[in-house]
Amino acid sequence: MSSLNSTDDEFVIDSDVLSSIRKSLSLARNPFDHYVNGVCGLIICLLGIVSNALSFSILIRRVMRLSTYVYLAGLCLSDFTTCLFLLPGYILNAYPLEIPDYDLPRTYAYTKLLIIAGAISTTGRVLSVWLCVAFTIDRWIRFVPSNTLMNSSRSFSNIDLSNSSSSSYLEQTVLQAQIKRAISCNETMEASIKRLRSESQNSLDDLKNKNESLERSLHESKIKVSELEHVLDRTKQQPITSNDTSTPISIYEQQINTLQNEKLELKLQIQNNQNLHSKEVTQLEQTIHELKHQLNDTENKLKLSEIDQEKLNSLNKNNSNQLIEKTKQNEQLQKRVIEFELMTSTMNSTNVVNQSLVNDVKRITDIRYENEQLKKEIELLKLKCNDRILHDEEIRMLRKQVDTSNNYRTLIAKQEAEILKLREQLANKNKIDII
Repeated sequence: MSSLNSTDDEFVIDSDVLSSIRKSLSLARNPFDHYVNGVCGLIICLLGIVSNALSFSILIRRVMRLSTYVYLAGLCLSDFTTCLFLLPGYILNAYPLEIPDYDLPRTYAYTKLLIIAGAISTTGRVLSVWLCVAFTIDRWIRFVPSNTLMNSSRSFSNIDLSNSSSSSYLEQTVLQAQIKRAISCNETMEASIKRLRSESQNSLDDLKNKNESLERSLHESKIKVSELEHVLDRTKQQPITSNDTSTPISIYEQQINTLQNEKLELKLQIQNNQNLHSKEVTQLEQTIHELKHQLNDTENKLKLSEIDQEKLNSLNKNNSNQLIEKTKQNEQLQKRVIEFELMTSTMNSTNVVNQSLVNDVKRITDIRYENEQLKKEIELLKLKCNDRILHDEEIRMLRKQVDTSNNYRTLIAKQEAEILKLREQLANKNKIDII
């Protein structure tokens, strides 16, 4: 038992000895791996992740549904996965050179992650190569001229269709932007005109109130002056026939002088009020003149904006006509493509027909058939709606004719139940049509 529990000191390794062994071994890291595979590789991977994510988000839009953009989107996705799963290995190499190789965080889970990430990154690189090959084959089939007239005309028709669709879309976007800008300018002009009108109306109201108050003060001062003049005239005309001998005549003269002085003061006040009134009237006239100029300027701007809007509308009409013509030309080109395919199928059974164009023709025929079916269903729905309107009118007539009794309520309940059923059927039909 003592031999089982005994410990042997020969198997215990001292830490100093272990550190000396590690130093003696050549475990120093390679600076090439640190700078090239670590720092540069990490920067390139981060830039590749950001740029591929942005380009993928642009290429998956509804506008870019051509085969070229599909291949490019797949290439961006494969490069994105490659850069993302190369990061764990480059992070280890990016650690500083002072840290030895045995101190790097190579845990069991991290080594598993490195193995899986390496496999996925190699898969992404191989996939990007094959996508480049498929892209070149597609371009070669579409644009390289062949010996036969059919293939050359088909390639030119494809180029015309792609160019016409892209140019029409660009023209439509430019027109929409111009219309939006003109509408926003028109709205801002209308808001500024409303603001100027409200401000001018408020200033005119204030000036009118001030004018009325000045006219009232002038009228009151004129009344006072007229009263004083009347009093003076009366005092001058009346002879002094008073029996009071104690009050001398000088007192009456002093009163007359005071009244005259008051009269002069009132006249001066009237003149001052008139001057103020004339100044305010001139200010009013100036403000009215300025407001008229502003209104004229805004009206001219509005006229210019209306002219621009009319030009834009005319451009829109012309572009819409051009779009209609281009759609007609596209339909004619598609018809020609179909005729060429029929000619080649009857003349040369050995010639291989482009499968993409055949699929497009089939899709066009399917879409036309679906459109005809939708038109028929819409006509049926219109007939049902007309029947429903007639049914509602009959219900109204019944409500007018039926007396207020229990039968009246039961009939209404039945009619309403039928109406609800019809509405549910119409809603289901609409959902089916939308789907």
